[in-house]
Amino acid sequence: MKECKCCKEIKPLEMFSREKRNKTDGRRSRCKVCLGKENDTWQRNNREKRNASTKRYSTTLKGKSNKNIQNAKRRSRQKRFNLTERQKDQVKAIYRKCSEYRQMGFDFHVDHIIPLLGKTVSGLHVPWNLQIVPASYNLSKKNSIPPQGNARRIL
Repeated sequence: MKECKCCKEIKPLEMFSREKRNKTDGRRSRCKVCLGKENDTWQRNNREKRNASTKRYSTTLKGKSNKNIQNAKRRSRQKRFNLTERQKDQVKAIYRKCSEYRQMGFDFHVDHIIPLLGKTVSGLHVPWNLQIVPASYNLSKKNSIPPQGNARRIL
């Protein structure tokens, strides 16, 4: 039980929102009902500020929604192509081998032969689409497919 600083009523803790900054009980000093009333009053009195804030948020959201769509497409591609346990072990082995090379002092990366998010074609995160290459080559390749016969595969 806790007393609301606004309405002075004693209410159960569930009626108070959580607040990490409050070290005593981890709850706000005002109950949810009082906070809701205060929020409604502020929105009625500050309609222009609220509209400007909403407009600002919606314009920044447009860039994010495109990214959300890309992420959803990537996740659906991954779901369509489920790897077997053996294939997952092969992928892990490639990354382990690259890690061993890096510990020896070589600057190698694991590279996708066909990029995961290419402009014209997209590859998969599967063992036969992975290669260990020098970091300089991988960084120069960026997000493109190398010309046929130009791959510099190490493993």
